[in-house]
Amino acid sequence: MLAVLKVAPKKTRLKSEEKAVKKLTRALSPIRSLDVSTGFLEGHLRVLAGPDRLSLRTSVPALHKLRREARRGLAKTSRRLRAELGAPDLGKLKDGRFGARFLPALRRGLRAARSRAARRLREYRRSPDMHRLHEFRIALKKYRYLLEIHAEVLRTPDPALRTLKALQDHIGAMHDLEVLRQLLQDPRVTRRISKEASRRALVRFEAKLASEVAALEKGFLSRQERRLRSLFPNEVP
Repeated sequence: MLAVLKVAPKKTRLKSEEKAVKKLTRALSPIRSLDVSTGFLEGHLRVLAGPDRLSLRTSVPALHKLRREARRGLAKTSRRLRAELGAPDLGKLKDGRFGARFLPALRRGLRAARSRAARRLREYRRSPDMHRLHEFRIALKKYRYLLEIHAEVLRTPDPALRTLKALQDHIGAMHDLEVLRQLLQDPRVTRRISKEASRRALVRFEAKLASEVAALEKGFLSRQERRLRSLFPNEVP
């Protein structure tokens, strides 16, 4: 949305607000990852039997501590931004010239976002790995947000939105597993695990996560072929 506002005359650009959104996004991202990872690990532990359950439980307090630290960072960022930013003068956006340029600018942004997503898909198909798949997911997210704004402006639902959400959810599930695996390798987590049995249980669990992620990633293109073709027919033979 802020990218669309850049087409306005210079006096109405919200550069400070754009920077604020980026800072808040960077502060929110680890909280979301930790929330999902902690919930996933606790859910896994509820159904896990045997000594591994007790061993892996030592990882949970470490994740909770990281989450508290991330939340404190978000609170600090929010306080600083509130002090730095005044209320934006949204009255400037009532400029008729800007209003007339909004929809064309939005559509240009949509075309660019779709092109970036198609390029990311092309890169992933050429050389599949989790990093490129994550980049494709980010491009899909940006495309979807602009498409949602466009549908709202036109008051017309776009069927592509449901397909985009399904793809994002599928890739997001893989990404969440990979994030949890990486968090469990974080020294701030591993140094809290002193018992050798707990360390071995953690290694086994990480290997299980890695295997699940690899299996999901390997079958992504074949399982999602219909959805991908509907969005990017030139990229999916």
